Amino acid sequence: MASHQKIRLPAWTIVLDTIGALFLALGIFGLVGGQALPLPEFLDVRAFSIVLIFTGVLLMLPMIVILIRQAMR
Repeated sequence: MASHQKIRLPAWTIVLDTIGALFLALGIFGLVGGQALPLPEFLDVRAFSIVLIFTGVLLMLPMIVILIRQAMR
């Protein structure tokens, strides 16, 4: 039988993943919901939403990398 080993994640990856998921959700909501985000008039809602999505994905990457590294061991 294969031995099962628990995957241990650092707390900072969980925090970054949570913040990234919130940014991603806000960005998608901004794209789908349109003018629902309270932004100043000079900011483009679509561009701001794309930046939020990109930032959210970048913040979620460390957890994915750590999970893949530990799974390959």
